[in-house]
Amino acid sequence: MVSMTLKVWFSKNNYSIALNNLNALIAPTRVQPGCISCHVYEGLENDPPILLVEEWEDEKQLKNYMRSEDFKVILAMIELSENKPDFKLNTVSDSIDLDSLAQFSR
Repeated sequence: MVSMTLKVWFSKNNYSIALNNLNALIAPTRVQPGCISCHVYEGLENDPPILLVEEWEDEKQLKNYMRSEDFKVILAMIELSENKPDFKLNTVSDSIDLDSLAQFSR
């Protein structure tokens, strides 16, 4: 699995535009081949960032998405950022489920 996180800060003038554009991407992204999840979060502090979190089955499917028209919207939002955006791709090599979690409490 590959997770993509993007934290972006916007001016007050661009904040609602960016939030609307990113929220509009949620449904189309979720139906892309290989997309596990897609969420947009708003920060609560002063000058809050917007956080985009996507999870993908593998890097190939994420890269295909990154060549799409929808991803160009994300790139445009990065261009509007007030500060340097925080962008990360993380590869997850292993995960455990809730039943496996019990072994750690013994």
